[in-house]
Amino acid sequence: MAKFLICLYGPTRPDPDRDSSNDLAEHQAYAEQIQQEDVLRFACVVSDPMATVTLGNVHDDASSAEPKGALVGAYVIEIDDLDEALAVAQRNPITSQGGYLEVRQIQD
Repeated sequence: MAKFLICLYGPTRPDPDRDSSNDLAEHQAYAEQIQQEDVLRFACVVSDPMATVTLGNVHDDASSAEPKGALVGAYVIEIDDLDEALAVAQRNPITSQGGYLEVRQIQD
């Protein structure tokens, strides 16, 4: 079994035309579902997505550009391979909520 980190990124500005009242409930249902499937190992929500501190030598050619999204949460899942991890990640509601996600294999 391998472990994968699923990072969720939400929009930096809310869409005024989109009803977001069910967003949290959708994520709770997703977490419950993957917990029942026995693949969820960890989940968290970022308390303030816009309060980011960056340390170290950061070079960004587009430093004045607005970020595409803010990290809003993460899951760690344990599953057989990347294809299965992607199948689990694709069910996450963040993409229908105006955000995106990335999946990375991690080491113990």
